[in-house]
Amino acid sequence: MERPRAQRLVGGRRVDRRAPARPAGGHSWGRALKFSWRNGSERAGDPEDDAHACYQIDLTPGDALPEGTAHPNGLRISYSQRQSDPRTPLPNHAVQHMQHLLELFTTLEQRLHAAHAQEQQALHSSGLSGDAPPLPRLPPFAPHEADAEVFGPVLMALSHDWQAHGRAHAARVREHWLKQAVAAEAAAALEHGTEPAASSAEAAAAAVAAAAVGDAVPAHGVAPGAAAAGTPPVTVPPPAPVHFMPAQPTDPRGPQAGAVLQLARAVHALADGDLSARFHRRFAFAPHVYAHHAARTGHAVDALQWLEDGRLLARTEPVHPTQAPAWWRVSADAWALSPTAAPANLPASCPAATVHGLRVEGDAQGDLHGLAEDGTALWRHHIGGAILAIAAAPDGHTLAVGSASGYLVLLRKGSGTDPALLSTSRYAELRRFIFWADASSPLAW
Repeated sequence: MERPRAQRLVGGRRVDRRAPARPAGGHSWGRALKFSWRNGSERAGDPEDDAHACYQIDLTPGDALPEGTAHPNGLRISYSQRQSDPRTPLPNHAVQHMQHLLELFTTLEQRLHAAHAQEQQALHSSGLSGDAPPLPRLPPFAPHEADAEVFGPVLMALSHDWQAHGRAHAARVREHWLKQAVAAEAAAALEHGTEPAASSAEAAAAAVAAAAVGDAVPAHGVAPGAAAAGTPPVTVPPPAPVHFMPAQPTDPRGPQAGAVLQLARAVHALADGDLSARFHRRFAFAPHVYAHHAARTGHAVDALQWLEDGRLLARTEPVHPTQAPAWWRVSADAWALSPTAAPANLPASCPAATVHGLRVEGDAQGDLHGLAEDGTALWRHHIGGAILAIAAAPDGHTLAVGSASGYLVLLRKGSGTDPALLSTSRYAELRRFIFWADASSPLAW
């Protein structure tokens, strides 16, 4: 009897990797890989996720399979329309479905390899080691002094590389988002049996590519091809559409992340507003390179409240479950943070806000989405960490955002898109406060 070992979602499909059963005699066998997708809806009394069709590949102990099946000894490929249905071996004539299963397998394999590479890079840089070059001079500085005089040639070179790599990465991410939108449009059109919008050549091409990997079989139709003589037709499940989507671009600033973080902490410790503003301009925060560290050490920012005088209150989760949440007050100019008492009227966590008729919503991937009144997506802005709270300032031009990665971010609406940010919005990052467990106090970036 197989027992679950691991389960994950990859590209919208559930992938189960099952451990071997151990029959009498102590030999291990029965290792399997299952691809499943929703196929209808659960009925009253059905087990959870029963309304999923699936393909399953089993490694067997070499027993001979029924004649006419499409796989060699030692490998069993089967299907079912629902999880509770018995799985049936695929017949020889289900060639297109076999091709589809292979494409599904290789696509998911490529995504897993890409995800593994990103995870390894994150783990490699998660220690965020590296010494920052020292500041050549300490504040205060004269207002007319250029950044080159304040930071010196070594830090200016680091800033130049950080900015160049950041802008290039942001451009790749925006291109990736566009491909995602095109693929989603094509997938929706295929799912509803309609033609994809002909607004772009890319949308049409994606629809054609997506259709090419599917089979023209009704939802409960007969497998394509001619069955062997005397063999009754075998009903097979409809193939799941496969959408080839490149992996999330990797941020090239990983090797510099440790040094820049140490520099940020050194600048913060000096508590000089002019120096902090200069650093903020020259080193835009890089959510992707710090994502792994933030996920492990971040104290979630889960509630926000603007005060009438322009100050902001923010709540972070407690360090220990027995402690109360911590409250913080951000100054009206957005540069000072200090602990404070909880407000009399506790705000509710809300990952959405409305600003001048525009609805801003956050998602679990750390993105803000600007939506028109009819729900049309207008822009996207990456913060990092699941979005837990959004609050619009009374002036309507500033947004405060709290995330599960320990980020409190203040965004100010500007005249255009900041090329250094992972964004297509007009919001610029005014200030980011970072609440990580490995630091004795919050870091202002």
